[in-house]
Amino acid sequence: MSGRVQVIERVHAALYDPDSIARTERAVIIVAAVAFLVHLAFITVFRFTVGEHGHWFSSSYLGALYTPFSFLLFYEVLLLAAAISESFSRSVAVQWRS
Repeated sequence: MSGRVQVIERVHAALYDPDSIARTERAVIIVAAVAFLVHLAFITVFRFTVGEHGHWFSSSYLGALYTPFSFLLFYEVLLLAAAISESFSRSVAVQWRS
């Protein structure tokens, strides 16, 4: 096998190992929560210093909800990619045995 294929296989094994997925899930949840709190803090600071309509970043507290859901959506896309590749591999293996 070529070196590129081996590198891709190692990266895939490291990313989609069950322990790695659990660690990534915890990290994404922590990052999403911290990002939400930081976004809320920025909005509060901008509202008290610049004013209600002084900056696009301070337009609404509901806008801070967008931040953690972006991280969660990214994580869900990673999980979807893992599920699709695993499902495809299983279906090919089943067809190969038949």
